[in-house]
Amino acid sequence: MTGVELFSARGWGAPRIPALAVTGDAVLAVAVRRFSRSDRGPSDLVVRSSGDAGTTWGPLRVLERGWGRTIDNPTLVVDAGGRIHLLSQRGYRRLRHRVSDDGGLTFGPQRDLTEILGAARGMPFELSRVAPGPGTGARLASGRLVVPAWVSPSRGRRLSPASTIALLSDDDGMTWRVGGVAAGPGGVVRNPTEATATALPDGGVLLGVRQRSRPARAFTRSDDGGETWSPPWFADELVDPVCHAGLATSGHDVVFVGPDGREAEPLVGGTRVRERLTLHRSADGGRTWGAGRVLDPGPSGYAVIATGGDGTLHVLAERGRLRGTQHWPVALDYRRLAPAELPG
Repeated sequence: MTGVELFSARGWGAPRIPALAVTGDAVLAVAVRRFSRSDRGPSDLVVRSSGDAGTTWGPLRVLERGWGRTIDNPTLVVDAGGRIHLLSQRGYRRLRHRVSDDGGLTFGPQRDLTEILGAARGMPFELSRVAPGPGTGARLASGRLVVPAWVSPSRGRRLSPASTIALLSDDDGMTWRVGGVAAGPGGVVRNPTEATATALPDGGVLLGVRQRSRPARAFTRSDDGGETWSPPWFADELVDPVCHAGLATSGHDVVFVGPDGREAEPLVGGTRVRERLTLHRSADGGRTWGAGRVLDPGPSGYAVIATGGDGTLHVLAERGRLRGTQHWPVALDYRRLAPAELPG
C-alpha cells in the first residue's frame, strides 16, 4: 500500500520518531528532524497539518529548534475538548508539555514537567533520564489522559536499567502526575523502554512496550486508569525486531502497526532487521493477534496509528533503506485506511 511522503531526508539528516493526533477533521503529524544519526545528536521538532482528514497537507513547519541539543520523543494526546497536548523530552533530562487549541496550527508556551518525576511511585532507583512515548497517549472515558514514558537512573550514554511508567492528568493537562510502574527491572520484561497507550472498549487502558526479553511485543493493561498495571504478557504473533510501534482502538478491536520481524534476519543483541510494516488486529484486547496486512514490504521503522471519529485509521511510519543489515530512515509516509480495510 503506497503512502504519501510527509517528511523526507532531502537536505538534512533523518526524519524520525513519528507522532499523530486526530481531532475532528484536523490531523497533526509531528516528527523529529535529526542532523546526525545519533539518538542524542542535535534535532528539531517539525510538523505538518491537514484540515481535511488527511486528504491534503500543509507545508512543513519547524515547531521547535533544538539549537544544537536533542529534542525528541514527541507524544500527542487529545483531550475531551479537542485540544492537542504535546509531550517531549530535551536531552533525555527534561520532560516538557505544550498545548494547541487549533488542531496543531499553533502551540502555546512550553511548560517543564520534570519535577513531577520526583514523586514517582514504586521506583527502585532515583530517576535521571526520561522520555515520553513516543507517538500517542490515550484519553479514557473519564477524561483522564494517560501518556506512557520510560525512565532510567543512567547518567551515561547507556540508558539502562529502565522502567516504563504512566503519566496521568485528570484536568485536561493542567496538571500531571506519575501513575503506576507498568514494567520495570526484575520483572519478566527486561529493560522496557518506549511504549504507546490506547483506551480499550471495556474501560481499561492497554500499553504496548518495546523490550529485549524475547522477540515478541510485550503488553500490560490497567483497569484503574493507569494507577496499577497487570503482569506483562508477550504476544508471540507480533515478532518484534526491537522497535517502537503504534497502537490504537478501532471500534471493538485493537490495532497494532509496526515492522514484522518474523522473516527478518536476526542481528547481534537480539534485534532483527526492521522491515515489512504490518497492520494487525486483535479482537480480545491485545491477548491474541491475527496474521496482519503488510502495508510496506520494504525497510521500515518506528510507526504510529491514530483513529478518527469516523473510524478512519491514520498511519505514519518510517520508511528506510538497508545498508548491509543497518536500517537508515529516509522518509515518513502517511497512509489512511477505512475500517473495512483492517485485516481479518
